Amino acid sequence: TANYIAQNYQVACVYASDLLRAFHTGETIGAMCHCPVVPDKNLREIHCGEWEEAAFGEMLTRWPDSYPMWLNDIGHVQCPGGESVKDVLSRVLPLLTDLARKHEGENEKGNKLF
Repeated sequence: TANYIAQNYQVACVYASDLLRAFHTGETIGAMCHCPVVPDKNLREIHCGEWEEAAFGEMLTRWPDSYPMWLNDIGHVQCPGGESVKDVLSRVLPLLTDLARKHEGENEKGNKLF
């Protein structure tokens, strides 16, 4: 993927979650594109609270009330002690809006900015 991005896009900067796995992916892309990688905690995946590291097979048994609610209304139900999808949107959307403003115009004149 990093090779494809480097060959097909003019990348000015890579933004990645500050969590190790995602940041390493960003570093791979940044290295191939010769650009910086900026970590940001707002790009972290959803925080699943009590569900963190639980196997899917045990979810229904351990959380017979909240897990079925999550499956039926994932957009509004919050993980016990964690975030809802709405919460994730509330932290990610302002960052993406700020980054779009920060890099406004960098994609003009046919440049493909990723």
